Amino acid sequence: MAAATLLATRQETGKCNPAGFLAASGKNPDFIFVAMNYCLGAFGWLGGDEVTADGIVNAGLYDQRLASRWVQKYIHLFGRGKDRIIVMGASAGASPLMHHVTSFGGEKEIPSVSQAIIFSPAFLPAPTDDIPSMSFHDLVQMVNVSSPDKLQALPSEQLIAANALQIYNHAPCRSNMYGPSVDGSISPALLGQLLASGSFNKNIRIVVGHNPLEGLTFTKPTTKTMDDYLDMLRHAIPAISGNTLSSSIPLYILSYPMGPTVTRTSHSVRLSPYRTAPSSVTRGTSPVQ
Repeated sequence: MAAATLLATRQETGKCNPAGFLAASGKNPDFIFVAMNYCLGAFGWLGGDEVTADGIVNAGLYDQRLASRWVQKYIHLFGRGKDRIIVMGASAGASPLMHHVTSFGGEKEIPSVSQAIIFSPAFLPAPTDDIPSMSFHDLVQMVNVSSPDKLQALPSEQLIAANALQIYNHAPCRSNMYGPSVDGSISPALLGQLLASGSFNKNIRIVVGHNPLEGLTFTKPTTKTMDDYLDMLRHAIPAISGNTLSSSIPLYILSYPMGPTVTRTSHSVRLSPYRTAPSSVTRGTSPVQ
């Protein structure tokens, strides 16, 4: 491809060694790999009314915008132009990229980015302040303070330890309790709503892929009954309504960890419990949708 800069989120750099990209490009790779860091956990995604009134919600997104601007400003010193910057990420590292595509409802361009490679964007939607506020109050209670300014005054080491303990003890199974949330600004609405209404940046070329089995990693292995399933949803989405819970029941496949075998014409597929992907395929190669 033409000379480019590949800008990766921290989630991606932690699990993917860029040496593979370089090796696949031959002896003279035509791109530079840049890894960005940004605030995680409560440092990057603390939200709720109290934080909104006296701080910045979705700080992690602003960190990434700043990193993009830095790359655009200085990448020429490494022999690359500022007009071909490709950003990439996977799973929790891909979710912010989707938020950048829809940032400010598409009214502001994404700094410096011309293309994006987005693998399995995953996050727990926060349509209201309920979940961010619960996470905030849980954290301040753990460190025995009462306001954002007093929280900010604590030593970083204490906050890091408390945040790690909070996520370990109180986050939904195999998931997190922090992430992008609706703030009326950089994240004006839920991703699905923004995409459906056309409120996104249309000047960026995107490649999107999905890991079909990733959904299983976010479910409790002890989920075997309908009550287990409903309890898991209540824990993951505390504000979920009874009607929404009831409407989700027909989507649940009771058998765990394997669902029933579904046969269509020449395809026989064993479904996973959350219909995230076929776990085995016989007499064919196409998954049943």
